[in-house]
Amino acid sequence: MTHLIYRHTDSNMGGDSWEWCLYISKESGGSWTLSGELLPVLDSDPVTIDPVFGIKDGTELYDRFRSVLISNDTGIDPQWIDVEQVRQNLLEVDQTLLDQFLEGRSTFEEREEEKGKKERERRGLLIEPFSSVIKDFLERFPDDPRKYRGSVRRTIRTYVENHLIDYGELPTGLHDVPTVGGTTLFEPSEVGVDLGQVILSTDGEYFLFIRRESTGLLSLRPVMIVDEEVIWEDSIPLIHGIESGSQLFNEVFQLLEWLGLGPESVDWDELIEKLNQIESGLGDDFERDEYESIHWDRLHGKDQETD
Repeated sequence: MTHLIYRHTDSNMGGDSWEWCLYISKESGGSWTLSGELLPVLDSDPVTIDPVFGIKDGTELYDRFRSVLISNDTGIDPQWIDVEQVRQNLLEVDQTLLDQFLEGRSTFEEREEEKGKKERERRGLLIEPFSSVIKDFLERFPDDPRKYRGSVRRTIRTYVENHLIDYGELPTGLHDVPTVGGTTLFEPSEVGVDLGQVILSTDGEYFLFIRRESTGLLSLRPVMIVDEEVIWEDSIPLIHGIESGSQLFNEVFQLLEWLGLGPESVDWDELIEKLNQIESGLGDDFERDEYESIHWDRLHGKDQETD
């Protein structure tokens, strides 16, 4: 006999609604099978979830229950299921199975809490040496959730701390952090941030910065500055992982196209000289490789020869 143990109804803004239903049935050998289906709004056939056979007890049932919700993209967070609904339905099926199911849920939550505690301790140890620097940096950002519908300061802090956890160092270079009401641009003086060095400017508005990252590779970023004010656009690309002079040349050329600027807007000899000033040999590599670039003939107003 098949028993319904959980029903979840959902809908969208278009007025459509649907139901996820999960069932259990007892097999002849004494184990249990977990199955389910999606009941659509329209008169189409239900979508069946692949059943899980051979569940030994309620503890395993809880684990499989979680897995089914997650792996089938139900949109149901197992953490927020209606436990009382499951309790009542399982009580009608088997008291022992119910007790084991609840024990399995409690054990899982305890494991997750312990993992969370260890992760918080690890983060704290990594962040502590930088806490005063981060605190001073965050003072410049508003902390008024009523005005910003969520604190900008908290968003920036989370970003900085996550960057520190992931990369072992505070953010460097340019970083754009989505916040309510716009995007926050990290400037050179913030958190010890090194924006890099300007290698060219166009019409006094766009400034192209280059920086050698800790990975040893180059990053490239155009920034618009008007009347000494940074004008930030979400669509402005930040290019990481530049390995060679030819790649750098291609990226510079494509950025000019992206900005709607022709190659004639750049003094290439001056650019090469500036690259050499920034880093010995960098401009030479740029100049040597540029002739092999697919863009070189276009740069000089020529069509590439074709066979």
